[in-house]
Amino acid sequence: MLQKVATIYLDHSPTLLSALQQAVAQGDTSTIQQAAHSLKSSSGNIGALTLADLCKDLEMMGRTGYTTDAAATLSLLLGE
Repeated sequence: MLQKVATIYLDHSPTLLSALQQAVAQGDTSTIQQAAHSLKSSSGNIGALTLADLCKDLEMMGRTGYTTDAAATLSLLLGE
């Protein structure tokens, strides 16, 4: 079961990361919120808690429209 969950995560994460990168670059708060939420949930499911916390921060930025720190947070997220 763990292998299946990890495989699904690895298959879908690049798409979500790409969406986040584009959304941050374009200031698309709706997509930032949605992609970060999806990645947060799946990251939490596999135990990547630091990654999930960074996604939570991006999700809140998207929700509130305050994206000044989004690029820096995304950079940290990509490092994870």
